[in-house]
Amino acid sequence: MQRGMRRAALALVGGIQIMLPATGRAGELVSGFGDFRLGMSLTEAQALADLEETAVDYEAVEPVEFLGQPYVLSLAFYDDNLRQVTTSRNFDANPAACESEFMKVLAALVATYGDADGPIERYVTDDERYPYTVWVTITDAEGSVVEAKARAHDVRVLPATCFLAVSYAVPRNGWWRR
Repeated sequence: MQRGMRRAALALVGGIQIMLPATGRAGELVSGFGDFRLGMSLTEAQALADLEETAVDYEAVEPVEFLGQPYVLSLAFYDDNLRQVTTSRNFDANPAACESEFMKVLAALVATYGDADGPIERYVTDDERYPYTVWVTITDAEGSVVEAKARAHDVRVLPATCFLAVSYAVPRNGWWRR
């Protein structure tokens, strides 16, 4: 279970009441995920988890749990400062089920960080890999962001799968908090 989960809260998502973990009050600053804090060094992150270097970032060897589901944890560093933490997972789901999972994640993020910067973005394209995408961004008072996105395969072209990711990132101007 992700650290910080303390109690369950009721949320209304798409007209359906769901239970979700309450990780704090709306309006918290975006500081990272679990013990991985934006601005920490690679050495500090390596002390928390077994990390493997990939072509563009570092990935935790073991999955992390977010809202009861296993997610891949990716860490991106710039000048030895953790700039972005991304949790992601791929699973079998048609576009409607993919968006439903996205809405559960969004409800938990809104409960923690406050309202989204704008409405949920929805795109349907001719791209056969991910023709259906939804995403939303929440920016905190210091400019750090949390962005959630889901991409679904078109079931007529590929098996019905969903890619769901949540990224926590430092302000766009590059300032890191410790």
